[in-house]
Amino acid sequence: MGSFLSGGFGGRLSANQRAAAVWYRANGDTERRHTTGVFLRKGRTPALPPVLGVYVDSSSRLTDFSASRDVYLARLANAGLELSGIEFLLTRRPRTETAPHEARPSGKRRPMDLPPLGEAERGRVERLTSDLPDGLRQNASRAMELSLRRDTLKARESGVDAKK
Repeated sequence: MGSFLSGGFGGRLSANQRAAAVWYRANGDTERRHTTGVFLRKGRTPALPPVLGVYVDSSSRLTDFSASRDVYLARLANAGLELSGIEFLLTRRPRTETAPHEARPSGKRRPMDLPPLGEAERGRVERLTSDLPDGLRQNASRAMELSLRRDTLKARESGVDAKK
């Protein structure tokens, strides 16, 4: 990305886009994963450098990032972005992930809503995953069981025998 910004395209980026690129480059995976937007606004006086605004996706990240404000200012200054301050704001965009306490999207069933597997299906899953390492075997078994249970439910709902 550095070569991209220093090349011909870097001059075409707006100040906000350049600030965002520096923010993402100067920070780690956690910051990149939880940042939903970056913008610049004027400092308190015209003589001061701008203030960086960073939208984050959760209240806990807002608190964490705000507590490390000086660290971020130092990182950004080291990366060449002079700022008079940094402020963190909770995003205005709704989260795309469904929180556990929120309603599930229609059409999605929880595992407990699915019919249980019969002995034959359980044996089949066990045979097919027996040669896998422990951690992978558990995950693969769970995925296969859920898939078979969903297929059984779909077959029951459509009136077709799932074991064929």
